[in-house]
Amino acid sequence: MNYTIRIIFTILLYSLTTGSMAATDHYFFSTNGYTQGDTALTTLSVHQETYKLIMRGDSADTTMPGAGIFEGMLTSQERQKIAIAYERAKEYGPLTPTPIIDQFIRSFYAKGDRIVKLDATVNIAPTNGALLVTVEFINTGREELCLRSPATWEGTYNPIAGSSWIAVSAKRSDTSGLRRDQRELRTGFFGGSAMLNASEFPNDLLCIPSMQTRTARFRVFPQASFKKGQYSIGASMVLRVVSPAELKGVIEMNSVNQMIEFPHDYPSTPNEIEAFSDYLRSKQQH
Repeated sequence: MNYTIRIIFTILLYSLTTGSMAATDHYFFSTNGYTQGDTALTTLSVHQETYKLIMRGDSADTTMPGAGIFEGMLTSQERQKIAIAYERAKEYGPLTPTPIIDQFIRSFYAKGDRIVKLDATVNIAPTNGALLVTVEFINTGREELCLRSPATWEGTYNPIAGSSWIAVSAKRSDTSGLRRDQRELRTGFFGGSAMLNASEFPNDLLCIPSMQTRTARFRVFPQASFKKGQYSIGASMVLRVVSPAELKGVIEMNSVNQMIEFPHDYPSTPNEIEAFSDYLRSKQQH
């Protein structure tokens, strides 16, 4: 579902839940306040005593990594608060300002029954003059989740076109005596052209059954040289979900940060120095 169709769908749902239906505890909220683009709308629907949260990512805050669909039962206090929030939200039209519903989003994200829940972790290591980025996708929901294979990712930032990409960043734990530009590790945007194991995902799909993982590997270069040591590493990514249907489309999420140890300064070996120099020259030519 592209952004235009999703907005039309949101307006229709908004109109249906405005007025008479509110009295029977049917509410619908939609917001784009958790992502940088306008294609990954997060929605919250309430039907009497139940809720369904469709979280298409929170790229602005690492406290809610990943994306997914969450369901559950409302307490009587939550029902009362949601009714009040709905009256406030009606003043703003089909897109609800995030502060009005943020407490519900965070609560239901944390405690809801996970229909699907996609997370990712990232590791990085030296390989063949460059860096090996390993992205492990985890589905802790009860149903299978399928993505467009990373082999199809454009690897460029284009929120209007809905391009898929990933970008890795890491902060060094010990920054004493280092210049600001030596305290972190960053890659640019990358995607399918850097993927090493595309053949593992036929039909351009990466499907993750319930409570399982799948791994994508990429060969990339950092934007600048960096020092060895311990780093807190994570990634931002824009992905396209194929199924389940309720989550289909663009999601914009952060990975779960973790600590890694990079064994030596990069570049430091003759192979790394040559490969990184070639990479920098190719960037200048473009």
